[in-house]
Amino acid sequence: MNYKQRQILKNTKKRFQTTIIGALARFEKNFSYLWDSDSKQAEEFYELWQETRNEILNHGNSQSRAGLEDLENFMDINSKYKHQYKFYNKDKENYYYE
Repeated sequence: MNYKQRQILKNTKKRFQTTIIGALARFEKNFSYLWDSDSKQAEEFYELWQETRNEILNHGNSQSRAGLEDLENFMDINSKYKHQYKFYNKDKENYYYE
């Protein structure tokens, strides 16, 4: 795998992670008031949030790995084959450009 391909995989992984963490951060920002107090209900909300957060992270990481694996497989397949294109020049009979 060449440098550009590795860079694409690295950037794609970073985008997956940023999307997941960014979504969780926004959810926490908007709903953290539910577990910020010292009540019994707040404790339950916090435990529920932690469980949900872990499930989201686990699912996101699983999907990220699968997506990156798909990209790697695609890159490997494309790097095995060399494509050669020929263009016909109308002005010159039987003359091809490569």
